[in-house]
Amino acid sequence: MAWSMTAPSLPSGSSWVKTGTISISNNQFDVTGTVFCARLADQGFALKIVEKRIFHLTNPNFTDFYKTYHRCDVAGVRGEAYTESNFGTSGSTKTYYFTGVAEVGASIKVFVGVKEDGAGMQEISFTAPKLLGPSVYIKVGSAWKKASSVYARVNGAWKDAQVKINVDGTWK
Repeated sequence: MAWSMTAPSLPSGSSWVKTGTISISNNQFDVTGTVFCARLADQGFALKIVEKRIFHLTNPNFTDFYKTYHRCDVAGVRGEAYTESNFGTSGSTKTYYFTGVAEVGASIKVFVGVKEDGAGMQEISFTAPKLLGPSVYIKVGSAWKKASSVYARVNGAWKDAQVKINVDGTWK
């Protein structure tokens, strides 16, 4: 699991879905943000946090409103926090990304704010999205195992494949 300022590549069939918004206001700053989630391959997922800040004070001795604190907890396991000490200029917008692993339906809690405390941070909770496409199982010996990838040989080269199944005359 990792934080980045670079967007991950989303696989075919995946898209960013809004999961919540945050708004933190006081006499020093206004922070607004939107959190999005997308499913990656296998049990991977990605977060996108788009955050905007407006500063009301320019006191050089009070720098908390320039700080950033983001964290993503999955299935009750505390994630590693992303922090930075200088958000940028008033009115600017930044986009942060997080990639991790979560089973379908696992609880995900995203913490967005300026520092790890109740007043300067908000939490958005949701469940991990469904996997992309159906699960495929293959029989290995006498045991069925979930396939992590499906490939097809096309003109002598192996390529990622999408599996479809005919259920009662309908391809799914």
